[in-house]
Amino acid sequence: MNDFVIRRKIRRSYATGNSEEVEDDIVKESRLLIRLDGKDFIQAVLTPSQVEEFVVGFLRTRGLIQTLNDIARLDVAGEIASVMRISPPRRVSAWTRGAGNHRK
Repeated sequence: MNDFVIRRKIRRSYATGNSEEVEDDIVKESRLLIRLDGKDFIQAVLTPSQVEEFVVGFLRTRGLIQTLNDIARLDVAGEIASVMRISPPRRVSAWTRGAGNHRK
């Protein structure tokens, strides 16, 4: 069994109304605070493996970074991941994005 799975007693209930206490495998979860550019940004609950990959993927899917090169530093210590970006991505407003395609 790996370090991220624990065995616990649980009560399993069935559609018949019966229930029983059994041992089952439970995936461990832990909290992670992501600090972005020195400020608390968000808390997540995740399996405590591949934390760096989770943080990078989270920031990328939120549009907060475009590539790994946007990250100056990523440190994970306990339940805190600190990320410093080289420079925050420039937000493109809806007004400039559609320039030249205005309805009349």
